[in-house]
Amino acid sequence: MTARIRTPQRSGTRLAAAAGLAVALLAGCGDSPDRLMQKAGAAREARDLEASERHLKAALRKRPDSVDARLMLAAVHASRHDAPSAAKEWQRALELGARPEQALPGLVAALVTAGDASGALAAAQGARIEAIAPRAALAYWSGRAHEALGRRPEAERLWQTTLQIDPQHVPARVALLRLQAERGDAQGTGAALDAILARQPSQPDAWMLKADLALARGDAPGARQALARAVDGDVEAPLPRTRLVSLLIDLGAYGEAGDQLTVLERLAPGLPATRHLRALIDLNEGRLVAARDGAQRILSTNPDFLPAVALAATVSLREGALEQAERYALQLLDAAPGSVQGARLLASAQLRRDEPSRARATADAAYARGLRDAPLLGIAGEAALRTGDLAAATGYFEKASRIDPDDPSRLTGLGLARLSAGQQAAGFEALEQAAERDLRSTRADLALVTARMRAGQFDRALVAVERMIRKDPRAPLAHNLHGTVLLGRGDVGGARAAFDQALAIDPAFFAAAANLAQLDLRAGQPDQARGRFEAVLAKDPRNVAALGALARLATQAGRHDEASGLLRRAHDADPTALEPALALATDRLRADRPAQALVPLQAAATRHGAEPRLLELLSDALLRTDQAQQALDVLERRVRLDPRSAALQVQLGAVRAVAGDVEGAIAALRIAGELDADAATRLTGRVVTTLGTTRRAEVVRMAQMLRKQAPANPVGPALEADLAAAERRWPDAAAAWRDAVSLRRTAWLTARLHGALRDAGRSDEAAAVLREGLQAMPRDTELATYAASAATTAR
Repeated sequence: MTARIRTPQRSGTRLAAAAGLAVALLAGCGDSPDRLMQKAGAAREARDLEASERHLKAALRKRPDSVDARLMLAAVHASRHDAPSAAKEWQRALELGARPEQALPGLVAALVTAGDASGALAAAQGARIEAIAPRAALAYWSGRAHEALGRRPEAERLWQTTLQIDPQHVPARVALLRLQAERGDAQGTGAALDAILARQPSQPDAWMLKADLALARGDAPGARQALARAVDGDVEAPLPRTRLVSLLIDLGAYGEAGDQLTVLERLAPGLPATRHLRALIDLNEGRLVAARDGAQRILSTNPDFLPAVALAATVSLREGALEQAERYALQLLDAAPGSVQGARLLASAQLRRDEPSRARATADAAYARGLRDAPLLGIAGEAALRTGDLAAATGYFEKASRIDPDDPSRLTGLGLARLSAGQQAAGFEALEQAAERDLRSTRADLALVTARMRAGQFDRALVAVERMIRKDPRAPLAHNLHGTVLLGRGDVGGARAAFDQALAIDPAFFAAAANLAQLDLRAGQPDQARGRFEAVLAKDPRNVAALGALARLATQAGRHDEASGLLRRAHDADPTALEPALALATDRLRADRPAQALVPLQAAATRHGAEPRLLELLSDALLRTDQAQQALDVLERRVRLDPRSAALQVQLGAVRAVAGDVEGAIAALRIAGELDADAATRLTGRVVTTLGTTRRAEVVRMAQMLRKQAPANPVGPALEADLAAAERRWPDAAAAWRDAVSLRRTAWLTARLHGALRDAGRSDEAAAVLREGLQAMPRDTELATYAASAATTAR
């Protein structure tokens, strides 16, 4: 047998690798393919899988179309837990003429294991296999693929089919028992599992389901013990150890989890689940950059591995990259519509983006699909609180409490609902109880600290945030919040120290850097503020938030070219993210480069087509590049998202007029005045600006038609006044503003009438208008401020 080369760990790595390759090549030079196959078989029998793989690859170099060599190499890859390589060889064997029963079950199993459930189902489609064992295996793994995609009924049907083919197929029987337990028959499931384990005491699937039942009872130690038995049942199988590592992470036992993961990395280094768990430990220990990079490395080679998609969404949420988080969550739900985690992540991202109505809609849709998840209902409750719908919020939290009455997050929701209803004492009591009960999560602590700060109770907020730090001293978020509380108490030095501590834990933690930069700016140290963000970029060169912050500093300093370059870098760092695209487009529109602004906007529209801000900027850029009809189409999509916005209706009127639809423009302006006359009259100047005074005839016609069609609506006179003011016809502007004031006396219209009279040289009339306005609206701060400013100017 060929001698095996031990590669040194430090020096000479490349030389040793080259020597190993030479030995491997020479080993096969004098042997025929058949002899190499014999050697591979013998090595495989001796469990020397590395040597077996080497012989098989040598055989395939001499005879690339050998079906038997491809089949054996696929089996060796599978035994080494290299699912992607196994799938490749099974597929090649089938292409070379291997019978389906020889390769198809292995191919489907490898694809499922590699995280490509959709590919597995595509491969299995239409297969015809007569032999019992491979037909049962194909049905079982097809069921596993459906399960990975959230299709439980299809999975159950296939597992039942598996048992019809082979009544002794234990993995299929355990899979069906798991569904039985999920339907509430834990006792019957446990008895059936005991019967299986009495016959096969080391059966890993049965022990893993035992662990699930223990977790459902809240018996984490029992689950841990059951998973340890599953690992002992097959020490080389990755799945039981994967489950054990995952549980240890959930329990916060990161040291033991790391030890088990080290073994798993030796057994199955290329398995996506192995790399996912390493990234998950990074996430839970606060290493967000490492977690993000780990998830992205997995997705670069396994884009359909859903746990990595979920991890990427979670990291994006933690980092505040909310558009990315939403995109990953949607990808997860597209692949697995029944994913509770996907619905949670999507609703969380929407809520963080201040879109509570969308978050509620996501939760409601999941509930309608039969997903009864307390945390998701808690998110919906928070969303309802944001919109002031206290009754709906209470309903969501009550449903959540019925599902999981012992979950502290339900108390958190109840506390927030009571605070919103003005029940401060009861609300804080519920939040305090939730924070004390929840020893693993800091969600209740976060809610309590922010609520105390909102109420101005900074001393109590300090007590709460110190408890939060004790729970998770390595979480940069807690230290950043500590600094915010200290700032509220006036302790700037202490706040700086807390923010510094957050960055010591995670040098790329943007929120802490941003807080320190704000303190630097207050102290008149803009260079030091810039250095904060540059330090984040040194650790994370593609940090979009830090690039954006540097661009804002450059803009404030008047360095517009530098700001534009930074915004380009931010967009290049993540071309799929929405915020950098919008920032870059806004900068280009500001610089009067609308054609260049269209580039990031149109690219973003393919992924974020329903984003309101995107639609508004895209419409503006199209209009400014003389594409009026396309601008109108985009703006009408935006208006459909919020048809009761007077501002949008005014803009719609302006764009319709530019596109030649004067009647449609008049209709939109009339609607704007009906929705909110004050807002509409503040914005009619946009119509004049958009059309320009060269198309004054159309503006005059619209104003006249509005006066005729809606005589009680001040929008018509306001539009006429704006045109007159743009042409510096102050007496005509004053007359039109007076008509508008007679229909609706507001601070804005009164101020415009005053200004027009003053510019027309009729100061006494102007002063009289202002006095009448102040008498009619004595508590209007806007008008009072305007009057004070006008008096100062007059002096």
